[in-house]
Amino acid sequence: MEKRKEFIFNALYVMVICAIIYVVMNYLLPVLFPFILGFFFAYLAIRICNKAYQVQDKFYRGITLAGIYLVVILGLVLIVSMGVTKLADFIRTLPGFYKNTLEPYMSSLESSLLGLGDSLPENLSVFFSNLTDGIFEGLKSILSNVTSGLVNITTSMITSAPELLVSIVVMFVSSFYMVLDYENITRWFVAVMPEKAMSVLYDIKDFCENILLKILGSYITIMGLTAVELFIGLSLIGISNSGMWAVIISILDILPVLGVG
Repeated sequence: MEKRKEFIFNALYVMVICAIIYVVMNYLLPVLFPFILGFFFAYLAIRICNKAYQVQDKFYRGITLAGIYLVVILGLVLIVSMGVTKLADFIRTLPGFYKNTLEPYMSSLESSLLGLGDSLPENLSVFFSNLTDGIFEGLKSILSNVTSGLVNITTSMITSAPELLVSIVVMFVSSFYMVLDYENITRWFVAVMPEKAMSVLYDIKDFCENILLKILGSYITIMGLTAVELFIGLSLIGISNSGMWAVIISILDILPVLGVG
C-alpha cells in the first residue's frame, strides 16, 4: 500500500513539473523572452563598462549599451546585405526547381534502372523493381517535403516580422531601464527567489562567465579568422559574393558534423 501511495505521489509530482514546464515554454517564455534578452544585454553592457571604464556611472552604462546595439545592428545589416535576400529568393525557386528539374531527372533515372532490371531473372527482376520503386518514392517524398518545408519557414518568418519588431522594441526599451536600475532589480530578484534556486543560478552564472564565454570567444575568433582567409582567397579567384560565402563556410566549418570542428 505504501509503495502504491509513493508511486502515485511521484507520478503526480512528475505530471505537475511537466505541466509547469509546458505552461512556461508555451505561454510565459514567449512573453518574457524580450525582457530576458534585454537583461542579458544590460548585464553585458555593465560588465564591459566595469572593465573598460572601472566606474559605476549610469551614463557610461547607457553609452556602452547603445554601442553594443550599434554593433549588433551593423552586423545584421552586413549579413542582410551579403545575401539573405538572395537566399530567400533561392528558397522560393526550390519548388519549381524540384518539379521541373529534379523530378524529371529522377523519373528518367528510375526508368533506366527498371530497364536494367528487366534483363534479370523473373524473381530478381520483381525484387529489383520493388526495391527501386521504394527507394525513388522515398527520395521524391523527402525532397518534396524539404523544399515545401523551406518555403513554409520563409513564409512564416515574413509573416512573423511585425511580432518580431514589437519584441525587439520591448527588448530595446527594457534593457535601458534595466541598465540604469540594475542594482535594485538584482536585489529584488535575490530577495524573492528561494535560496536553493539562487544557488543554482549562481552556479549557472559562474559557468557562463568562466567557461562558456571563453569557449564562445574562441569559436568566434576561429570563425572570424576563417572568414577573413576565405574572403581573401575567394576574392582572388574571382568568386562573386565572396563575403557571403566566406561567412557561410566559416559557420559550417565550425560545426561538429558538417565541418572539421
